[in-house]
Amino acid sequence: MIRLAVVGCGSVVQQYHLPALAELPAFSVVGLADPNLVVLKQMQSRWLVPQAEADYRKLRDLDAVLIASPHALHAAMCDYFLRQDVHVLVEKPMVIREEEAEKLVELANERGKVFAVGVFRRYYPSSQLIRSLIRQNWLGGVVEIDAEEGSPYDWELQSRFLLDRSLAGGGVLIDTGSHLLDRLLWWFPNARVHLESYADDSAGGVEADCEIRLCIQWDAQEIPCHVVLSRTRQLRNTIRLHLRKGWIEIGSNIPNGFCWESSDLVAEESSLSPLWLQCGLPSDTPILPQAYFREQLADFARAIETHEPPLNDAVTNLPAVRLIEQCYACRKPLPEPWNENAAVPQIQPGGIL
Repeated sequence: MIRLAVVGCGSVVQQYHLPALAELPAFSVVGLADPNLVVLKQMQSRWLVPQAEADYRKLRDLDAVLIASPHALHAAMCDYFLRQDVHVLVEKPMVIREEEAEKLVELANERGKVFAVGVFRRYYPSSQLIRSLIRQNWLGGVVEIDAEEGSPYDWELQSRFLLDRSLAGGGVLIDTGSHLLDRLLWWFPNARVHLESYADDSAGGVEADCEIRLCIQWDAQEIPCHVVLSRTRQLRNTIRLHLRKGWIEIGSNIPNGFCWESSDLVAEESSLSPLWLQCGLPSDTPILPQAYFREQLADFARAIETHEPPLNDAVTNLPAVRLIEQCYACRKPLPEPWNENAAVPQIQPGGIL
């Protein structure tokens, strides 16, 4: 059994990781770490964990660790545990800077340890279907990508670190974008990525809205991509791939749904069906994303036991870390046409607002 500790006891750990770990016999959760002693003791009592430390460096007798701390702490924590010869699964984003990511990947290789990143959407059947179709050049291949993800922010926060740029590293780009951009780049392995423009509304704080234009150069093709992310607006929440002979569209955070259209519909139906069944699609009952936290952890255990890389191996997440850092480096102010017609309160003579 793999002795695992969890560093960080925030909402994602409470709602997803700890319940998933409780269902996996490969792991024994032997430690928790969090500077919030009230939450730490609550989680220790609820999940019957023997060690509970405010300082993660006091945890002992570990084989593996799950890190779900503020983003700015990921690099130091990953470095510490890898040097202690502990396997690491770190929540997204892996780290804030590419240089940190490359050093950690090299360290994990030197130590012979599994180093994985919590980009669990790779495990969605819809994600794996798209990856397979791209490799097969289905319907003539991808010619353009248009992606949107966003809604008014309603995630329950255990702390306010996501609102602090020094701790979070940024806003919606490094948070939601770590999932969406990772998946786009994972679909095109070893692609060259050219960032054309990036704009957000951060104004020195954390951005709530951003827009990215880039070009993926892959297999002698140049594929323009347009990505919009938001914490303030209800967006389409899909990834649409325009193909030479049609299009296919999946939900940005829906594991097992997609739609498609092609002028070659009849001819292509038979070639799609085996992939449809192989990927577990469709399902009469929608599969919830939390099921894939469990699948990600099961893959982490498998990688530790077999010494084979997991699907979310950190080295394959490097392109997303690199792209996000490049975006912030060339940031421009984002026009906000959706706010231009907003009513402005007027003060009447002798009146009040």
